[in-house]
Amino acid sequence: MAQQAEKVGKGKVLIVDDEEPNITLLTAWLAPEGYEVVAARSGPEALEVVKAERPDIVLLDVMMPNMDGFEVCRRLKEQDETKFLPVVLVTALSDREDRIRGIEAGADDFLSKPIDEGELKARVRSLIKMKGLHDRLEKSYRDLKELEQTKDTLVQMIIHDLRTPLTGISGFIDLCRRVTSSGDREKALSYLDKASRECNRMIMLINNLLDIERMEEKRFPVKFSEQNVVEIVSGAVAPFKDQAESRGQKIEEHYPDSPVVAVVDPSLIERITANLLSNAVKYTPSGGRISVSLDKRDACFELTVSDTGPGIPPEYHSRIFEKFGQAQMRMDGVKHDTGLGLAFCKLATKAHGGDIGLES
Repeated sequence: MAQQAEKVGKGKVLIVDDEEPNITLLTAWLAPEGYEVVAARSGPEALEVVKAERPDIVLLDVMMPNMDGFEVCRRLKEQDETKFLPVVLVTALSDREDRIRGIEAGADDFLSKPIDEGELKARVRSLIKMKGLHDRLEKSYRDLKELEQTKDTLVQMIIHDLRTPLTGISGFIDLCRRVTSSGDREKALSYLDKASRECNRMIMLINNLLDIERMEEKRFPVKFSEQNVVEIVSGAVAPFKDQAESRGQKIEEHYPDSPVVAVVDPSLIERITANLLSNAVKYTPSGGRISVSLDKRDACFELTVSDTGPGIPPEYHSRIFEKFGQAQMRMDGVKHDTGLGLAFCKLATKAHGGDIGLES
């Protein structure tokens, strides 16, 4: 029983032969070794079976009517999806010219009739192993290309997100300069406040980028102390109230009547709150509501930031907290931020032994 279990899942073998006894014999040798065996009785049928079954190797008889093995092999090797599929030509022909024809058709190996059982198993085992190595290499290459594309997209998004507050800072400073010359001190201070807010936004983006890397490499210093979490969260909310009001939004806060005391890193809890609020303010339309609530949960606490924005499709709920998740969403046509803030929130929450999630 144990030996049979080890043999299961070795690979799928397609046997192509117009004579049933040959198929029966090869199946009888290969199936007990753990190979899944499928069969085709003609060249055209073989091409269809390859598309449907995606075998790991083809044992292809040369002498078949209508379409011989050479032609089947040539067609398989001409197609991108099957050009690396190992093909073993099974033939009674021993002439040098026939071997050259097989090589020119793209055959990977040959088996001469009458077939030796040991030789058959060795060839099949070796070629399937080589195909497995090729498949893994190809997958690694595809994954690398996808990662490279995702990184390029992320870099473009970061540049865009940094340019936005920089443009705002430049604009507000220019406005401040104009109204200062006219003596309107109140407007000048208002523009300076807005420029300062954009500066803080850009600093938060840069800090998130740097600190994510430090957290991933376990180099970020987490400083725990006993704190009243209500004070930390309410302090993080305060700077966003004017911004939300200017956008026609309303921020509501809900805290317990008694202090919520916990051992935390206050700066990380403040930044988690700020990042979540920043997203909520950005995506909540004018007239919408943003709610920040804090609840005591036995020895833990639960921080919830909710808003009346458009929400996020369910298929992206798990990816939104990943470093490259937002870049992948952008590549899929779903517009959103870089996601670095949310990636930071996840790592900072995990540093506290907690968890973070999304309900849309």
